[in-house]
Amino acid sequence: MDLLKKARNKVQSTVNDIKTAADQTRYSNGANQSLPQGQYGNPAMGQYGYPQVPYGSQLPQQQYGNQYPPGQLHGSQPQSHYQYASAPQANYGQYQQPPQQHLYQPRQSVFPSGASPYHQPPSHGSSQQTQSPYREVPQSGGNYPPAPQEHPVHAEYTQSQLPTPNLNIHESFQHPPPPPLTSQPQPQHLPQYQQQASQSPSVTLPDMSSLSLGSKCTGKDPTFTDYVQFYVLKPEVLTGSYAKPLDDDEVTLCESCFLSKVAPNPGIAASFRALEKKSTEPSDGGPEVSYNQLVCTFRLPSILSLFYKQCIPRNTITPIVEYLLAPDWSPCTGSEWVESIGQTYYSAKGQGIENFGCCVTCFKLYLRFTSFEGYFTAMSDPPNPNALWGCSFGVHPYTEQVVRTELFKPAPDFRYLVSEIKERIEIPPCPGEGNAIAPAGAGDTTFYEAEPGKSGIFCRECYFDCIRGTVFKHTLGNYVQMAHEQKGVLACDLSSSFSKIAMGVAVRANDDEIWRSVVSTRSKAPKCVGISGLDEADFEKQRQEHGSLADWYCFKDFTNVEICPNCYWTTINLVGAKHLFTPITRPLKPGVIRMCFLTGATDPSADLGDPNNFENTLAWRGQMLRATLNYGYNAGGNFTPTLAAASKISKLPPPCGNIFRTFKEPSGRKWLGRVPAISHDDPDDCQVFLCEECHQSIVQGSLLESELSRDLTAATHHITDGVGCMAATKRAKNELRDACQKGDLAAFAHYRTKRLEVFKRKMALNDEMNRHADMQRKGLAVLDMENARMGTQVLMNNNAAMNATIMGIGGSVAQASSNNIYQVGYTPGSVGGSGIMGTMASMQSRALALLEQGKILQAEWAAIQ
Repeated sequence: MDLLKKARNKVQSTVNDIKTAADQTRYSNGANQSLPQGQYGNPAMGQYGYPQVPYGSQLPQQQYGNQYPPGQLHGSQPQSHYQYASAPQANYGQYQQPPQQHLYQPRQSVFPSGASPYHQPPSHGSSQQTQSPYREVPQSGGNYPPAPQEHPVHAEYTQSQLPTPNLNIHESFQHPPPPPLTSQPQPQHLPQYQQQASQSPSVTLPDMSSLSLGSKCTGKDPTFTDYVQFYVLKPEVLTGSYAKPLDDDEVTLCESCFLSKVAPNPGIAASFRALEKKSTEPSDGGPEVSYNQLVCTFRLPSILSLFYKQCIPRNTITPIVEYLLAPDWSPCTGSEWVESIGQTYYSAKGQGIENFGCCVTCFKLYLRFTSFEGYFTAMSDPPNPNALWGCSFGVHPYTEQVVRTELFKPAPDFRYLVSEIKERIEIPPCPGEGNAIAPAGAGDTTFYEAEPGKSGIFCRECYFDCIRGTVFKHTLGNYVQMAHEQKGVLACDLSSSFSKIAMGVAVRANDDEIWRSVVSTRSKAPKCVGISGLDEADFEKQRQEHGSLADWYCFKDFTNVEICPNCYWTTINLVGAKHLFTPITRPLKPGVIRMCFLTGATDPSADLGDPNNFENTLAWRGQMLRATLNYGYNAGGNFTPTLAAASKISKLPPPCGNIFRTFKEPSGRKWLGRVPAISHDDPDDCQVFLCEECHQSIVQGSLLESELSRDLTAATHHITDGVGCMAATKRAKNELRDACQKGDLAAFAHYRTKRLEVFKRKMALNDEMNRHADMQRKGLAVLDMENARMGTQVLMNNNAAMNATIMGIGGSVAQASSNNIYQVGYTPGSVGGSGIMGTMASMQSRALALLEQGKILQAEWAAIQ
């Protein structure tokens, strides 16, 4: 019986593999075949998944493991900053990691996108920031040792010239002051500008309170250069004999910082030039917007401190340039926990934050040259393949926030910094979307909730990173002890990336109802249909299910540019552009296909100047609109570029349906191409059906324009399954474009013949795999029946053995019942248990062969696509 069960489990696994492989081989429109009218879910559309349990609703009871990730990452302090990979893993939640830190970061759109935006190539002069807002700083707390009175790395300045922690010198301290970071450098070992600075008179530093969080500096947020004036280094400054090439955005200053800090120093100001700003006025060619975004370099405490300490005394920007171009810069690992390879990091051990450790890059951007520098010591632990290491600035993004907040105060308080970082490190991670904040049966657990009368439940981590320190810290910050019946039930309403983004928008607008409305509506509106579109024949069904939330929208001035309800409520509503749109109220017509023109692109960073950079032209349209909407949101509601983009899009032919959609007569689509005069079997000839968009972008103006421009629209009306464009994929477009440029139709005909041949083989294999899966399912049913019959027989034999034992003759009957187990079979003429297993083994072998065939054919099909 155990053997049969094992056989059944093994076969069931193979059936699932076969079924999955068979489903994957169903490619629509492979040879102008009809398509199932399914929903299209593109992860690049910004659909992060729909909250299953909004606002802390009840969750199904689940079994959970340990409450903390490896090595008690957020719980009790380990012996070092390294975390051991062999520790038990948490089962009840997936930690939502913050962005990876690098020196540069393009601005993240206010709406989510599929390609993860968090990992950007390393550059210099900036650092990726957390999305958390700044916080108000309460009074300092416990006792910590004062900062050292000397800072050897910039020994030419005295401690009295630096903004120092406001410490009580009469307090007794538990630990002695930390040792100096390095030995004091001698002038002959310094760069020339540092030698001169060390020999010059002391300079009185300006009041750092002028850098308050309410200043007009663009801060940590990358900003559109067409909206805010930025200043960059002049070309002649970048041509010096540096260790590596320089870019003109190595040092980028917003207008506020340039005018208030640099302009009063003519020698430094002469090294900068104003970055050209493009006009945002609409034009026939589309929006004249560069979409370039920069962050202000002076948002970094170390760089700003260096500016005051070395650049102003010498009246030159050279110290910052050379500092940023030092050869030892490397990107921060950000939110990633990486293998311990003996990394050098900076720790403040002995100061009350034993779990803190930051990488060299974050130390050089946030702590060096500041009043906190002397508290940190460079360390390096031996490599350990069983341990993980993570930078505290990346793993706990609130660290960056509180460090900047304190350093930009008139009297930075290291004690308060320690208390904040310590509290943040000890908070357990958010359990993730759809998971309970705490498992059933957990110990004491606390969470935050909105004030009475409002919805909103937040885990400690999400409250700390997204709400604490904002205008909502009280209205959304009721600290609550979780009741026993709430454990395993309450979920965090900020667990999804989209919810965090919406909260950031709400904070900026000082209206928490924005977050509440957007997140609630997102879970109720139908999913974006993307490139597959929605047949108006199916609209009424959606309307019955979703009510008014199923309504589509279009631009008021460009009615052929349509937006699905999900993108309208989660994107248009979020950026405050609802006034540009109106509901679509025209009569429904079955066969008319609605496509969402806000479909997201797989690569949002692709160049908008060329539609071929995108997976399809609908995604190109969507990304153009999303970029301009993001611009309008960050430009104070200036949606002029959005209207210009919509105007350009409205004049284009309808987007190609790609391989995801065929079109029937009611769609109103126009088709052009050719039909062979003699035979469809000629390998050097083929029929060509092209949508209007592909014909315009590929055929017009080419050597084959006259041959491929016959209007075939009427000829497609009798095709009941609809027609798909023969240039639907990138490969097909490239083959057709090459043939048109060379005037060689035969080349495209050969490609079409080969593609059709592969498609036919793929469909045949798909049918065979489905038949084989059906046979295996029938075999499994037989095995189930046999297992049930054998179980019944064993039970009867056991009963007989027990009765016989009671009667005193148990030995012989028990022996007989034991042997009977191996003699069970079907009725005479049927296949016994061993025969069934043999048949199933043979079927499984055939299934594995089909799977291997499918992999090879799938690769061949992907190549020709």
